[in-house]
Amino acid sequence: MLRPLVSRTAASVCVAAALLSGCVGALTPSDGAGNAFQSARSRRLAVAPLDAGTRAKDLLYVSNRYDCAVYVFTYPRGKLVQTLNVCDLGFGPAFGLCSDKGGDVFMTMGAGFSVFKFAHGGSQPVAQLESDSLLPVGCSVDPKSGDLGIASATGNVAVYRNGSGTPAIYSLPGISQYFFCTFDGRGNLFADGELSRDGFALVELLKGGSELHELTVSGNRSPGFALQWDGRHLALGGTQGSNAFTIDRIKFAGSVGRVIGTTTLEMSPNTSVPFQFWIQDHTIVQPENGNADVGFWQYPKGGGQTRSIRIGGSSLDGVTVSTAP
Repeated sequence: MLRPLVSRTAASVCVAAALLSGCVGALTPSDGAGNAFQSARSRRLAVAPLDAGTRAKDLLYVSNRYDCAVYVFTYPRGKLVQTLNVCDLGFGPAFGLCSDKGGDVFMTMGAGFSVFKFAHGGSQPVAQLESDSLLPVGCSVDPKSGDLGIASATGNVAVYRNGSGTPAIYSLPGISQYFFCTFDGRGNLFADGELSRDGFALVELLKGGSELHELTVSGNRSPGFALQWDGRHLALGGTQGSNAFTIDRIKFAGSVGRVIGTTTLEMSPNTSVPFQFWIQDHTIVQPENGNADVGFWQYPKGGGQTRSIRIGGSSLDGVTVSTAP
């Protein structure tokens, strides 16, 4: 449900790598965190707001679970203009990121069963979405309705109508957790997950529907890769080699999807499994986790990077482009 900004601490924080291997039960909410929230609120207010000129630009958000930071860059230039320490909110680091057509940015938190909403270029959250039934990992906003979709490691897919209120929660027997989700151009929601018996799962919630439907996709797939609607097809993370990552474009006929094209992103050696990518027009933005770079490639052409942003450190996870309202 949508609540005022109140803090609920977690007994432990599951990092994204642990989430992808099934760390769900470690997160337990606890009460009596008022003092911690007041302290966190004071620290949040210390973040300098962006000036009007910067807020008028498109912005690139990148989350780093290692230092709890969400870095904000101008897009596509890549100038760092703000750093948000989201652990100051009293929760764990931000994992998945997504944005709506008004430029609002949603951050799924690694603890606290929460999603925080920031206005474009904002220095502190304007809303908190919370449900004890969810451990949010990935998110997506339907550009037409404003509905917010959530993929949860508790084995649920949730939809907040108009991005607020109490979520409608959906599940399917046999699927133990979900990682990412995306709306297509007609308001249908796709989510990928992991079967209880191990293996990749993909489901669809039809617009206006009341239940999830499992889909079949060609190819040998592992759970945990990201997906996004590219405007025509479902872009689904495929395989990773030592120096490359592939993204398949999927076309559906009923409940069966087939690969109609593959984009190969050439990457630096020792790049670990990417957590999330973001497609903006004809550019794909992808954190290179092991090297702490954010790379830019032509989409769907792929190939070598057109440019990169060096952040340093490690464990880059979420990424989204927030368009100026």
